[in-house]
Amino acid sequence: MTNSWYQLVSAETKITQGDLVMNCPVLEWSGALDGEVGSNTLKQLAEGVAADVIVMTQACDLAQCKVENLIVCAHYALSEYKTMWEAAMSEKKQNPTSKAWKNYCDDICDGYVWNLSMLDSRETASIRMERRVVDFHRVYSLPLVQQ
Repeated sequence: MTNSWYQLVSAETKITQGDLVMNCPVLEWSGALDGEVGSNTLKQLAEGVAADVIVMTQACDLAQCKVENLIVCAHYALSEYKTMWEAAMSEKKQNPTSKAWKNYCDDICDGYVWNLSMLDSRETASIRMERRVVDFHRVYSLPLVQQ
């Protein structure tokens, strides 16, 4: 199978829907919010992390400069996601077998796991990309710098 849609682009290339950004700086919440929260509490709970993300904002909105914020979702290497899945299964007191993992991956690929999607791998002289799992539950908003 040819995965020709992966290509490396320079940092000056305009960003568009479906772009993969590796090690993107995003903000996550490091604790739970309870009760009335002031701005100082929010600042204390915000934590900067680097995440691999995929651009979800519509390409037409980006091209026509109709948005101020970029919406992105996290994606993980399949091997990394498997480790996270195994930990979640173990936490639920379930046995993370190879057969269960294969069935879970098949369910993702067949569209039965609504919040996940699978991206193909790609290997060329300039790109080595393992299969990726996009997690639509891990959503981030980033300020968009107009180019």
